[in-house]
Amino acid sequence: MTEPALPLGLLKDLLAWWRKTRTRGFIIGGLAVSLRADPRVTRDVDAVIVLDKKRWHAFLEKGTEFHFYPRIPEPLDFAERNRIFLLHHERSKIDLDLSVAGVSFEIEALQRAKKVRIGRLQVPVATAEDLIVLKAVARRHIDWADIEKLLAYGEDLDIAYIRKQVDQLAQMLEAPEIYEELDRRLVEFTKTRRPKKT
Repeated sequence: MTEPALPLGLLKDLLAWWRKTRTRGFIIGGLAVSLRADPRVTRDVDAVIVLDKKRWHAFLEKGTEFHFYPRIPEPLDFAERNRIFLLHHERSKIDLDLSVAGVSFEIEALQRAKKVRIGRLQVPVATAEDLIVLKAVARRHIDWADIEKLLAYGEDLDIAYIRKQVDQLAQMLEAPEIYEELDRRLVEFTKTRRPKKT
């Protein structure tokens, strides 16, 4: 079976945009899962940046030099409400959902991100643990499928870290069911995982 094509065409311009504006960011979402585990079908790119609100306008304007344009009218107003820029990379025809870090976990996840070599690029990608945390909070069907993929692929995952971060975020969101669902899946995974051969 051939592996699905990944939306890599915007990464060179994305990294160049970040360098030009001295913006720190990292890749999350389906592309990150594909780079950390087995590739899966995904057509867009999700990323997180740390960016002071005063710089939002100038940052978006500079993005046009690297072929990134808003997908919606009034992108700054939308970002004010949702802390995300909905963009399209004209050169590759790939959509980019660019979140602005708003909680300490996202900033810490940036510090923990590891670079993955893609061709000549060194792309900062969220760790498997942080991807699991983000996907547990998002909790769509595809997110739980991605969590199972990351759990199955990971050899030395820091489960205690995952539990702690999801518990804290669930409390902040006043949604204890987030942690409860993750806990159930972690317990099931622990029961079914075969011990490694020595």
